[in-house]
Amino acid sequence: MCRHLPSRAFRVFGARLVGGVFAPAGTPKPIIDKLNAELAKAISLPDVKKHLSEQLGMDLVVSSPEALQTWTVGGSRGGAR
Repeated sequence: MCRHLPSRAFRVFGARLVGGVFAPAGTPKPIIDKLNAELAKAISLPDVKKHLSEQLGMDLVVSSPEALQTWTVGGSRGGAR
């Protein structure tokens, strides 16, 4: 911890990390959609959400393959919103 900053300064600090699961180029859209749906189901399970939140401090948000593509193409240069 930085000695010149009071610890209370970090109480409101947050970070946003964007990640995704990628498939090889040319993967058929129905397969991408099925993978996204199954991952969304797994991430949404109560015990998984609890573990991610309590043990890792993560609150995951499931998005669409199109949103990830938009972020990787343009958002990484200007910050995803």
